[in-house]
Amino acid sequence: MQISTKRFLLITTILVAVTGLSACKKSSGGGVVENAGGKKITFGYQFQCEDELVNVDPEQYQAHVTGQFQYKDREDDVALHGRIDSDNLEGAFISGLTCKDLTDVSEQLQHIIGDGHIAVGTYTPQPKNRGLGGDFLLRVTDQGPGCIDGDQLSLLILSGVYNGYEQVGCVEKGNISISSE
Repeated sequence: MQISTKRFLLITTILVAVTGLSACKKSSGGGVVENAGGKKITFGYQFQCEDELVNVDPEQYQAHVTGQFQYKDREDDVALHGRIDSDNLEGAFISGLTCKDLTDVSEQLQHIIGDGHIAVGTYTPQPKNRGLGGDFLLRVTDQGPGCIDGDQLSLLILSGVYNGYEQVGCVEKGNISISSE
């Protein structure tokens, strides 16, 4: 069986993304992003990592990453509702790992993912009748206020009606917050 380059990149991204996402216990933010072309894009998101009991004797926990993402780019007519849930990922990439385990792995991968945190999820276009939903990759960076070395948001749509759409921009009005508690 031959795997396509796009599928290989998606699987690799998911592996890195799950570990990057879980380097924090909680992350949330929202506001207006201005990209390099001067476009104003609104967004809001939240995600968290919680350890869930998966076995009583012996006691074992496993990380469960969940969250939501809203995004609207009026100029390019892209609007979506995203859902982040590690239970929906293909394969058991985080099977048997706790949030602390994922934090340790993420710190080791910091040279690859940088200071930001990455989430992978599925989206539904808004309104729903625009077409098929798909997968997205979201990267958020908490660097403080302002566009010079400040908070940033990056979005890459991997499939569905908005396949290939991507934006990178600084958070002009709003905030990104990443917490380990």
